[in-house]
Amino acid sequence: MFISLMIRGLSVLSSFASTSLIISELGLHASGEYFSSVAISLVLSTVYSFGINNSIIKYSKKIKGNNLNIIIFFIRNLLLTTFPFVILSVVILLFVSSYNWLIILMGVSYALSQMLQIYLVSISLVNKAYLLFNIIPQLIIVSLVYINKTDIILYYILSYIISFFIMFIVLCLNNNLKENDIEDYYKKNTLPFKERFDFFQQDLLGQMFTSISTIVISTFLSSSDVAIYNIYQKLASVCNVIISVLNQIYLSKVISYLMEDCMFKIFKIRQRIFVTSSLIIGFYIIVVSVFWPIILKLFHVPDLSRYLFFIICAGYFFVAKANMLSYILNSIGYSSNLRNYSYLTCFLGVFLSSLLSVIWGVDGAIYALFFMLINQSILLIFKFKKSRIAQVHNTSAGTND
Repeated sequence: MFISLMIRGLSVLSSFASTSLIISELGLHASGEYFSSVAISLVLSTVYSFGINNSIIKYSKKIKGNNLNIIIFFIRNLLLTTFPFVILSVVILLFVSSYNWLIILMGVSYALSQMLQIYLVSISLVNKAYLLFNIIPQLIIVSLVYINKTDIILYYILSYIISFFIMFIVLCLNNNLKENDIEDYYKKNTLPFKERFDFFQQDLLGQMFTSISTIVISTFLSSSDVAIYNIYQKLASVCNVIISVLNQIYLSKVISYLMEDCMFKIFKIRQRIFVTSSLIIGFYIIVVSVFWPIILKLFHVPDLSRYLFFIICAGYFFVAKANMLSYILNSIGYSSNLRNYSYLTCFLGVFLSSLLSVIWGVDGAIYALFFMLINQSILLIFKFKKSRIAQVHNTSAGTND
């Protein structure tokens, strides 16, 4: 676990360094425009992926074969949806001249790289996944921006293309044959479209906490304000990283326990994740509070409010309580319920982000993000408690008592 936390720490530091250098080199206004472009590209990458990442998590343990066959299978499924959406994106951008067409390539490169990262995680190569997807691209961007700041979007595209090929090589080197390799499966079958559509909607609506919220507030706030909002998001994102790290460390075990119907072990893991992540987040908040003046200098801004930072972090305690629930509910057939909850959170988020950012500017956007985090977490917890897996656990616990 120490190595895992160290790699995640390096991931956070590389992200901070990237944001800090970009703001330093480009200024608040230009960096705000860049962050808006990244937000749009991340939404596009979610469209191009079309739910394949959750499909990888669900099927990676079930589909037998060697890594190369499985990777090709998932890439083929990805391209079946990516190509028509890319064509549609090009047509749309022909009528929206204010956006750079390179945003499409940003989305494609990120989608391809993220797909392999998710596969690495699903086969328990979590540390390599974080190193090659989260750290390497940021280091490439930082290095190239330091040399020449004029082509940052091209650097972004290049960094994730490099990340994709490195992960592909790593997976090929780990290309050990598994038992019951069914070669015909990879040639004939595709992932269920309806299921991918449900996953896609969840993924897209889940972007409300990051990319979509940035796009929404950029409509009402200046580019400089968008850059400041991005700094708050970046600082608070460490909380999400902490939760995600613990989720991904235990993900393969949870998948195995779900297949074996070991409900009690899943509950124990969830409780461990909640307690551990809450303690680490609390420690992180204290450290940031102590070093707040240094953080202001790091991001080259004259003033940021500690209070707004605390507000977002408070929302992540609710996220920690709801840890692993999206994976679990998807795996036991509640993907449509999660989709509906995501729609509710998204519509609420768009409304609140628009209204509160108009009224209170960046402060209002932060309040909206806080309410969205709480809303989605409470909905997940409520549905899980009503699910059959929770009822089975409660019945078993009552019997044991």
